[in-house]
Amino acid sequence: MKNIFKYISILTMSLVLFQSCEEGDKPVDQVFENVTRGATLRTMNLINGTVNVFDLENSVFEVELEYRDGEEGALFSSYDVYVSFIDNTDDGVDNSVPEVFLRNVPSSELPINPEYGFPRGVLQLPATESLAALGLSGDQLNGGDVVFYRLVLKLTDGREFTNNASGNVTGGSFFRSPFAYAASVVCLFDEPDFFSGTYLIEQLSGTDPFYGEQTFGTQVVEIAADGINRSFDFIFYPSSFQTPYSMSLDLICGNIFVTGTGGLGCGSGIGQATGTPISPFDLNFEDDDVIEINVEDFNPDGDCGTGSYQMTLRFTKQ
Repeated sequence: MKNIFKYISILTMSLVLFQSCEEGDKPVDQVFENVTRGATLRTMNLINGTVNVFDLENSVFEVELEYRDGEEGALFSSYDVYVSFIDNTDDGVDNSVPEVFLRNVPSSELPINPEYGFPRGVLQLPATESLAALGLSGDQLNGGDVVFYRLVLKLTDGREFTNNASGNVTGGSFFRSPFAYAASVVCLFDEPDFFSGTYLIEQLSGTDPFYGEQTFGTQVVEIAADGINRSFDFIFYPSSFQTPYSMSLDLICGNIFVTGTGGLGCGSGIGQATGTPISPFDLNFEDDDVIEINVEDFNPDGDCGTGSYQMTLRFTKQ
């Protein structure tokens, strides 16, 4: 009899618990009652993220997008594209333009992809269209400037999603949906014979903070060309450390940028070299017999406490 009563008590308690769960009193139920599912425009592939000053007519910003929502794409209406321009050239004239409307893209331009089962399509924004909307001409662009695009996703229920100060849609790289893209202004060219081949490096100025010697001294290097990039191997501190490193230079719109090189360091730090001030080159790609670049070495100084120092390197074609 006691056992029968025990079983009845357990059964009654189970029914009460089950009924409580059904009534939605659990904290998780209260949370999900307030959840509204949103939508994303995932960046699947940034095909071209630059604006080429040398070929504006054929320069097109391209990004492959994929639409996702909680109702298998049923909420997708369209998205708006806005464009602005950031003038980063320090020439005394600010050509920056605040954001203006560029175009509306209907959902029909992102048809269902049979392989993935979601709407996918490529957004193509010609540079000429963007500049016309901004009221700019090609001669107002310089290397380092930025054409900035912002997307506003519009749903059939009236909601909108975009990039704002409170942050983007999160969830890791799978849900990469920034709604905004910065297209760098560059001067792309393919001149493999320009500033490439065998060069003699001479350090014209600057001495290192350790031994008072020249960091590069005089040495012969082979410069390789890859689009706008030039790279070469060299001996760092040829009279003391004799350390092999590689230097990388980017030739952007008439200026040479030191984009990377190895460096000695102290403790856990690594000293690096940068191009300061920026050095010019011949945009007609004719005069490359002698080229001089400015380098700021040990910036940062690799925890050595020495600070940086300036030097000038002369490259003479052999």
